[in-house]
Amino acid sequence: MTNRWPVPNNGSPPFKGIPTMRNLADSLDSSITQEVATITGEQDNGWLVASSRGPVRATRATSCLLEPALGDRVICAFTATGQAWVLAILERRSTTVNQLSVDGDLEVRVNEGRFSVASAHGIALSTPKEVQLASASVAVNTITADVVVQRLTYLGRYLQSEVKRVKAVAATFDAVLGRFSQRVKRSYRTVEEYDCVKAKQIDYVAESTISLHGETTMMTAAQLVKIDGAQVHVG
Repeated sequence: MTNRWPVPNNGSPPFKGIPTMRNLADSLDSSITQEVATITGEQDNGWLVASSRGPVRATRATSCLLEPALGDRVICAFTATGQAWVLAILERRSTTVNQLSVDGDLEVRVNEGRFSVASAHGIALSTPKEVQLASASVAVNTITADVVVQRLTYLGRYLQSEVKRVKAVAATFDAVLGRFSQRVKRSYRTVEEYDCVKAKQIDYVAESTISLHGETTMMTAAQLVKIDGAQVHVG
């Protein structure tokens, strides 16, 4: 197997003058300088910084998640070819809202432990598209809650609610049930117009009194009408 570089036979050290990986790294490091600069404006999807080199256009480094703002004191990296990057933001004197910004998809993953977000003045989530939430369980504890939706669909196997008072207002209410059961202490219902019940069999049982009253009361049967009691008063 032959060497890529010929070994000199004149007594000089081998590979003299041939660039090594260390020399290349040192050369690269020496071509990049860092200094503190100030953001003075925006230019061509980048930032204009004031440095010892004068006004220079710099782009935000991928590792710098905080979006720069006018007046920020930053650390910039400069190359000999004229490229510049904003590496980090050192100081912010303005009242600009701190914004974490990335280009493309972003995934935050915690392999072990919990992930917590805390804020003293509220948390807002906003997206023009879909929000997905998947977990083994969800617990919400709040004093008040307001939900405004155009359409809500709920699919589940069991629903249980315990509340002190329920008030609902709807233009139309439709329900299809296999069985409907209620147990109440007192029941009051007011129907302003028409009340219709259609059933195969109806059974009313009262321990004390049943009272039916109307301006006109009619009772008809196709086959049999039976009235039975210890006393029957008509008229």
